[in-house]
Amino acid sequence: MNKSSSHLKLIICLIISCLLTNPVVGGIHWNENWAMGCDFHGNDLSNVQIPGEQCSQRCAETNGCTHFAWNNWNGGTCWMKHGSVSKNNAFESWDRNMVCGVLGKGANPKRRTSIGSGLFHGKCTYYYVSAGLTACGHRYDDHQFIVALNTAQFDPHTPNGNPNNNALCGRQIQVNGPRGAAVVGVVDSCPGCPYGGVDLSTAAFQAVVGDLSIGVANVTWSWK
Repeated sequence: MNKSSSHLKLIICLIISCLLTNPVVGGIHWNENWAMGCDFHGNDLSNVQIPGEQCSQRCAETNGCTHFAWNNWNGGTCWMKHGSVSKNNAFESWDRNMVCGVLGKGANPKRRTSIGSGLFHGKCTYYYVSAGLTACGHRYDDHQFIVALNTAQFDPHTPNGNPNNNALCGRQIQVNGPRGAAVVGVVDSCPGCPYGGVDLSTAAFQAVVGDLSIGVANVTWSWK
């Protein structure tokens, strides 16, 4: 056997080994159950602003989530998705920084963090969320429907003292007030709010309570 033939066989073996280690499905190079530069169509369940490396874990902790995608929208957003899926359902994205993945075979999605149930009663105020970073580590506009939750209910879900990783970040509540109801996302904590209290963005406050001049109102709310 000549040297060129031996080299050719070695190259073929290396290629086969690489393909077995990092299989290619539909042009996407998978690293076990996740890949870069890919996405899934539709089936959105919920979304949360977190780093890409936390997206798989957040999906596993979200009831009904079977697969996910992450992109740079709004500083970095994890899109949790539901329904039957396989790697073959993923498609290549022009954005090579995107991440997509599926939960591993035999891995059942975990139950959500225990946060209580039923109807909560509390004081509702408003604040200008655009003034800076929220406790969850991201910036938002005042027209977005978001909420800062009282620290008595927010802080127990903060791991290792870092509120950016609080398990409630991105969760939703429905707030019912004298003017109407609105579904808002938890993105911040409110140190000055009593237990049950919520501090809404100005847009959400106007939808739930009314004119900003009202200042404070009694509301009820529940987890979605």
